[in-house]
Amino acid sequence: MAPEQFFHRESESLFKKLEHLSQRSGISRGAAFEDWLTAMVCALAAETKEAEYLAMIERHKAGKPGKRGCDLMGEMFADLVMAMDKSDADIIGDLFVGAISYGEAGQYFTPESLTKLMAQMTIDPDARTENGKPLYVNDPCCGTGRMLLEASTVNPQVEFVGQDVDPRCARMTAINLGLRGRYGWVVCGNTITGNTS
Repeated sequence: MAPEQFFHRESESLFKKLEHLSQRSGISRGAAFEDWLTAMVCALAAETKEAEYLAMIERHKAGKPGKRGCDLMGEMFADLVMAMDKSDADIIGDLFVGAISYGEAGQYFTPESLTKLMAQMTIDPDARTENGKPLYVNDPCCGTGRMLLEASTVNPQVEFVGQDVDPRCARMTAINLGLRGRYGWVVCGNTITGNTS
């Protein structure tokens, strides 16, 4: 396995805490990352995903208070928010590619500089709704939602729809949109076949 590599310094400290979470809970790094994503999505969804959260958190409750895996999840969430606030970068995507997926199955996310250029070239900053119908920006293979985030910078009036076949990506997009106060939907499924999970 390749060594971890990150584009953003903030990702390194989150990676260290992710390793601690994995060790404290006795699960793989990938499983710890997925559970952390679930915890954040559930938190952002308020009470609508409480059962999913309670089922997941059971894997992280072993040990003494302050030394359990579940004790790190909230801290990591706060660290992510502060890192995003400081750098306005896709920290969670950087952590995913640099320490979880390592580009598995050719899965690399479009660089943020390129998503910015693409959004500026394709999104009309002056477009507004007509007859009460919303304007949508759709990314059929959204990854972590970088393209949608850049589109929201160009025109925050539109509603965002992201879709990805990888459930981890769908969750990361939802987290990135939610933490930036962007309105939209994220669908986990295959855009080409129309199958959703």
